[in-house]
Formats: sequence, C-alpha cells, structure tokens
Amino acid sequence: MKNFLRALPVEAYVLLVPVCIFFLCITIFALTCHGGWGACGAEFLQGHFLATIFDGKTFTAIIVPLFAYTACTLFIMWLRKNKESTATVIVQNLRSFFFVFGIFYLATIATAFSVQLLFNGVDPIHAGVVSNKLMALDKIFFGVYPTFYLQTLITNDVLGFVIVKAYAYLIPVVLLLTVVLVFSKTLLFRKFILAYFIAGAIGIPFWILVPAVSPSSMYRLNELHMTPPVAVMQSLEETKFTPYMTSVFEKLDTYWRDPSGKSLNITAFPSMHAAWGIVVAVIAIELWAPLALLVIPWVLAELVGTVYTLQHYAIDTVFGILVGLGALYLSRKILGVEGRYFTDRYDLFASLREFQRQAKKLFCRKKKTG
Repeated sequence: MKNFLRALPVEAYVLLVPVCIFFLCITIFALTCHGGWGACGAEFLQGHFLATIFDGKTFTAIIVPLFAYTACTLFIMWLRKNKESTATVIVQNLRSFFFVFGIFYLATIATAFSVQLLFNGVDPIHAGVVSNKLMALDKIFFGVYPTFYLQTLITNDVLGFVIVKAYAYLIPVVLLLTVVLVFSKTLLFRKFILAYFIAGAIGIPFWILVPAVSPSSMYRLNELHMTPPVAVMQSLEETKFTPYMTSVFEKLDTYWRDPSGKSLNITAFPSMHAAWGIVVAVIAIELWAPLALLVIPWVLAELVGTVYTLQHYAIDTVFGILVGLGALYLSRKILGVEGRYFTDRYDLFASLREFQRQAKKLFCRKKKTG
C-alpha cells in the first residue's frame, strides 16, 4: 500500500483527494437532508453563480477543448511508431488524459460548488460590516477611496477600455496559457495548475471569515440596503462616472447579481483576479522571459482593473497579490517534495509529453522547410 501511495504524483493528494472528500460530504449532506437529493439539489442549484458558471458558453468552453484534446491524443497515438503495441499506447495515454484533465475539471467544479455554498449561506449584515471596514482600511492606507479616486483619475475611454478588458479577459488568458503549457513544458504546467487552485483554496477561509461584497454592490447599488458611512457617501456623490464605465458597471451587475436574491457574492477579499493574474504573469515569464514585455503591462492593467471596475477594494488587490505569490511558492515546494518522496510510476503525464514531442517535431520540420 505504501509503495502504491508513493507511486502517484502529488496532484493526486493536493487536488484529487480533497475534491473527492468534498463531493463525499456533499453527497452525505444531500442524502441526510430532508427531502433527499431532489429538494436539496433544486434549492442549491438555484444559485446564480453556478448558473453563470455552467451556462451554454462556459459549458462549451469546457467540453470542446476536452473533446479536442481527446481527438488529438488518439491521433498522435495513431501516428506514433515504436515497439510498443497499439493497445499499450492507447491505455497509457488515455489513463494519462483522464488523470490530467479529470483533476482539472473536478477541481474547477468543486471550487464553483464551494463558492456557491458560501454565496447561499452568507449573513448580509455581517458582509455589510466587513465591507465598510475594508473601505475604511483603504482610506487609512491610501489616504483616499481608491475605488472612487480612480474614476476621476482615469477619464480617457481608450485607457479605460484597455484596463477593463485586461480585467475581464483573465480567464481567457488563463486558458490560453494552459494550452501553451500543455504543448511546451509539463513541469511548468503542473506548477501553474497547482498554484491556480492553491490560490483559490487560500481564499476560501477568508471568504468565510471576512465576507465582503464589492464596492459596486455595497455603495453604488446599495444592494444590502444599509446606510453607508457619511464620508463614503459624500465621495460617491462627488464621483462622476464616464458613460463607458456606466455601461461596464451594468454588464458586471448582470453577471454577478442574483436576481432572485438567494445568494450574495462575498468573494471580494482577497481578490482572486489579483492572485491569478500574478500566477499567470510569473509562469508566463518562466516559460519564456521575453513574454515579460507583454504580461507585465497586462497584469498591471488587470490589477488596476480590479479596483477601477468597483469589483474590489484596493486592500483586496494588495492581499490578492500576496496570495498569488504564496500559491506559487507552495506549488514549487510541493513539487520539490514529490522529487524526494513520490514517483510517477504509472506515467500519468505521458499524454502531455507526447503532445510536446509531436509539437517539437512539427516545429522543427517547419523550420527546416522554411
């Protein structure tokens, strides 16, 4: 048994085991809940966040790459010519494929369900108190309310557009980097995936203990129906939003607000946009240093965007940066532990290496013909 446990890569313990425990707990809760699976499931899935995550576009964005990856893997296996039998190669690559992408998708779903649970169970009064405290901390540390100050500082629509898009396109950038890493470096791919989910795992306890709604929900919309501090209200009244930013706020309101009022977005502190942005920037530079010319301006704009779009307090973003750096440090340490105590006996990353081998051959062939 000990040899078997040491034969698996660290992702099996850092990601897969916690995910399985989480779904087991959800299953036990549903089975013991009054009304069984039907009643509990119907109530739980009414949450706006899950409905947004699993809408048609997002579902397509998940399923299409999954099938594309499977088709490419099978095609590569068909092209591969070596002494191994076809059946052995197929089994090895499919086992690798299901492990790599199974962990990725299961961890994503578990994170989404965890966040929805927090959204459904939050105390609005507590969230309002915490939000006011975060706004007060912004004033103490920065001397102004950055969420409103940036609106008066950035009035150019072109600059505002760049900042908003840098913020809004974080997930597409994450997916793009993931694809690039699949075709380039296995170890860096593993570090990236570990850091991405570790950052979320660090954030969840804070969302439980320090639930806070965004400045837009708290003050611009007054979604909690609480009287804001006088100084904050005065600053808000003096702030003039450009027509472009007003349209941006309306789109963000549609995305994050639950029309039914059954859930409340309380993931302001710390900012995962900041944490994941830092993770993306560091991994991209490790992949290829010249990418710094692109990713550093992008991540700076993305960090500003977290506050400029009124989705985070400035203190959220500062702490989010620390979370991202901490997640990168932990992922590196975890992979270092694997080198000392674990061995990937079952070659569960074979499909990635096969991708990289074929991509390298294709690149070299084009370079020679060119």
